[in-house]
Amino acid sequence: MVRAHAVGPLAPLTAAINELTLVNFGLGILYAVGLDLASMPGATVSGNWLIGLGLAATGWLFGMLGLVTSQLADHAASATGMAYALFGLSYLVRMITDVQRPRLTWWSPLGWIEKLTPYQDPNWRPLLLMLLAGLVLAEVALLIAQRRDIGVGAIATRPGRRTASTWLRGLLSLLWRRQRTILLGWLVGVIVLGAAYGTVFNTIDDILKTNPTMQQVFGGAMVHAANHHLLVGFSSLLTVVLAAIAVIPGLQLVLKLYTDETSGWLESLYARPVSRTRLLLTYSGLGLLTSTTLFLGGWAGLVLTGNASLTHAKDGITAFEFWQGFWGQLPVIWLFVVLGILLVGWWPRGRVTVWLYLAYGFLSQYMGNLLHLPHWAKQLTPFGWIKSVPEHAVDWPTFAGLLALAAVLALLGWWRYTRRDLQLR
Repeated sequence: MVRAHAVGPLAPLTAAINELTLVNFGLGILYAVGLDLASMPGATVSGNWLIGLGLAATGWLFGMLGLVTSQLADHAASATGMAYALFGLSYLVRMITDVQRPRLTWWSPLGWIEKLTPYQDPNWRPLLLMLLAGLVLAEVALLIAQRRDIGVGAIATRPGRRTASTWLRGLLSLLWRRQRTILLGWLVGVIVLGAAYGTVFNTIDDILKTNPTMQQVFGGAMVHAANHHLLVGFSSLLTVVLAAIAVIPGLQLVLKLYTDETSGWLESLYARPVSRTRLLLTYSGLGLLTSTTLFLGGWAGLVLTGNASLTHAKDGITAFEFWQGFWGQLPVIWLFVVLGILLVGWWPRGRVTVWLYLAYGFLSQYMGNLLHLPHWAKQLTPFGWIKSVPEHAVDWPTFAGLLALAAVLALLGWWRYTRRDLQLR
C-alpha cells in the first residue's frame, strides 16, 4: 500500500535508518545523563558522555549491519540469522584477542568500545570509527536496495528439488526443513563460543603456577589441586551462560507454533486430519531436542578445548565433572522451554514475559554477586534452584522435582492449547 503511492523505493529503508539513529542516540543520551546523575567516584562528565555515545554508536553500527543483511536475504529469519552470526563473530574475535593479543581487538567492532578508555585517557577515535563504519554500511544497504527486486534478496535463493525428498513426509520433517539452517547455525555458534571460552583455561591455570611462593609453600600437588578448583568454579559459571543461550532457539521453536498459527502457515494443516496434540508435540519436541543438543555441544566445546589447552592435563575437567555439568543444567533448560508451551496454551500474547524471565534468571546468577543481589532474589528463577555444577554434585531430588514441574506445566499447556480457539489471520 505504501509503495503504491508516490513514495521512492528507498523510503522504507531510509525510515529504518532514521529510526535506528533516533532510538540509539536517544538511549546514548539517557546513558550519559544517568551516569552524570550517579556521580560515581573518579567519573568525569566527558567520560560519561563518551561511554553513553559509545554505547549508542555500537548499537547504531550493528543496526546498520542488520539493514545490510535484510537486503541480502529474502526472508526475515535468514536476515536475522546472518546478523546474529556476524555479531557473534565480532564477540568471539574480541573475546579471543582480549586474552591473547589485545592489539588485535581493533579488528572487532565490539572491541572499539573498549578502546574508548573514558576515565583514564579519553579516546574519541573509536567513536568516529563506529560512525564512519555505520555510514558505509548504510550506504551499502541503500545501494543494494536500489538494485534488488521487491520481495527478494540480493542473494538468490537456491531452487528446490524437482521432486520432494522421501524424508519430507511429516510435520517434523517439514518443521526441520524450514528451520534447519538457523538451528545448524546456532549449533555451530554455540560450539565455537564454548571453544572460545575454553581457550582461556590455560591462562587461569597459570594464575597459581606462575607464583613461585605458592609453589614452595604448598608444593606442586596442592597447586594443581587449587588450579583444578579454579577451573571447575569458572566452568560452573559458564554452564549458566551456555544453558541460557541454549534455551533461546528451543524456546523460539515452541513459540513459533503460535506465530505460525496467526500468520496462516498452519491453515492447510488444520484443514487435514492433523491433531493439535501432534502439532504441539512436534514443535515442543524439536525445541527440547534443539536446546539439549546446543547445550551439550557448547559444554563439550568448552571442556574439550579447555582441557586441550592446558599444560598439565590433570588440572582439567574430568569426565565425571563434565556429565555433572550437563545433567545439572538440563532440567532448567527444559523448564524454560516448557514455559513456552504453557504460554502458547494459556497466554500466547504474553510471550515476552518468558524472555524477560530468562534474562532475569541469567543476570541474577551471572552478575548477582556483582550487583549485590540478596539470596532470595537469586531464587526467583530455576537457575537459582539448583546447585552450581560441576562445582557441586547434581542434587538428584531437585533434578527430579524440576522434571516433575516441567511435566505438569507441559500438560497444562497442552490441555489449554487443544481447547482454546485458534488465532487465524
